[in-house]
Amino acid sequence: MMSGEVKVADFNARFNEILQKNIELLTIDESVLQSDLETVGLNSISFVKLIVALENEFDVEFENEILIIDHFATLGQFKESVQKLVERQDH
Repeated sequence: MMSGEVKVADFNARFNEILQKNIELLTIDESVLQSDLETVGLNSISFVKLIVALENEFDVEFENEILIIDHFATLGQFKESVQKLVERQDH
């Protein structure tokens, strides 16, 4: 159980760091995660750059449905999708 909690904490820290570098947000909190992607400054180009940074950070390759910005209403939904993919890769 403990290792799963550590993995989630590690994922959150690494994900937030990548977000801060790519979106230039000062803090990542619950209100930011509830924001839509455009509100936090993502457009199609910055979204692709974020995807590439996350692929490099987590050593994963995203499935086609993750590569479409319009599939995510909020940054939190995007984060959940990335986390599920990373967890699948770990197994």
